[in-house]
Amino acid sequence: MKLSVIHLPYSSIDASHWELKQYCSWCEGTKEYEEVQHGINSNGPYVDTYSYPCSSCDDAGEMPLAIIPVDEYECYEDLLDDYPNATSITKYIKENKS
Repeated sequence: MKLSVIHLPYSSIDASHWELKQYCSWCEGTKEYEEVQHGINSNGPYVDTYSYPCSSCDDAGEMPLAIIPVDEYECYEDLLDDYPNATSITKYIKENKS
């Protein structure tokens, strides 16, 4: 589980929020997926396996799960109760005007 906190500048248009990610559903976090092709040709049955880079996930093999306003949960443990598949949680905090 990766936990992070990022402070957003006051001028940012983004509000404070939690961002949750999970392993990619296509590649399961490996950053590539396999495709199997099979059939019968003149030599008999065959099975070919091809590997492709995954275009659905980020560099860590994760994809977005949810973005939630920060005031809906007090701590990350509460988030994990509702989102047990989360692999990383980032809390974005918008700074107050000085």
